[in-house]
Amino acid sequence: MAAPQFGGSWTDRKLAILQRYLKAYLTAMSGHRDRFKLVYVDAFAGTGYRRVSRLAERSGQTSLFGVETEYEVAQLRDGSARIALALDSGFDAYIFVECDRSHCAELLRLQEQRPDARIDVRCADANVALASIANRPWESWRGVIFLDPFGMQVNWNTLGSIAGTGALDVWLLVPLSIGPGRMLQKRLSDLDRHPGWRSRLDAFFGTGAWEAEFFGPNANSIASGRQGSLFGDQVDEDERYRVDAVNQRLASFYIRRLKTIFPFVSEHPRLLRNSRGQPLYMLCFAVANPRPRAAEIALRIADHVLTAPD
Repeated sequence: MAAPQFGGSWTDRKLAILQRYLKAYLTAMSGHRDRFKLVYVDAFAGTGYRRVSRLAERSGQTSLFGVETEYEVAQLRDGSARIALALDSGFDAYIFVECDRSHCAELLRLQEQRPDARIDVRCADANVALASIANRPWESWRGVIFLDPFGMQVNWNTLGSIAGTGALDVWLLVPLSIGPGRMLQKRLSDLDRHPGWRSRLDAFFGTGAWEAEFFGPNANSIASGRQGSLFGDQVDEDERYRVDAVNQRLASFYIRRLKTIFPFVSEHPRLLRNSRGQPLYMLCFAVANPRPRAAEIALRIADHVLTAPD
């Protein structure tokens, strides 16, 4: 099995948040299953597994200094698709989207391993597959969609289609230092030296307003003093200032953009950092259902798992 190797502790946190939400979601919807069927959509499903490495003691073998040596071992852990399948009561249907054909082959084996589950594997570009999924009738369906791209693969038009379903709770991993954060640390004139960067940022944000946000006359206002962060900390005034400031502005801008298409968006996105403290991603939550009562429950659960300590 060629399971992809991704992330570290930040990946564990991301998947723990998703798992807690899905459990609570299924409990909250248990009294409505006579009216609605429930679907889980995983748009970057991988193989269903993820490979992680850890250091372990090599039992019985000692080093030159008389202590047990350590070696790196690979472990297979459940990815988001298998986490969703393992939940009690479960969803009525699962849609797993993956563009890599070898990964799709692994996902198809889930159909053999779980003949009791209604699993639909789509080997396709995520934006194309999600547009098709969003166009299905949603009157008798509700669900959760997990968008877990490595970079800037999710186009804004795709998010608009998902918001238009009026039926899905959306978990979205937004790249910060990876992708847009790196682009936006450049000078505006530098962007023109990279063909396609401007159009890629337009597609990512769904607007060209990012230019005024990051390079307009007010773009440097964050530099005056120490300011509160969307994530509850402060922008450090040290050599990392530029990176932190851009990521903070990027996060705030993206949340504001989400609010233009989704009726409800969590105000508590989770920042995911690597082992060096560098912010890699922001885990966001939005609700497509326009009914305030339904959204209130979803947001309460999401905010709880987003702000809970690890």
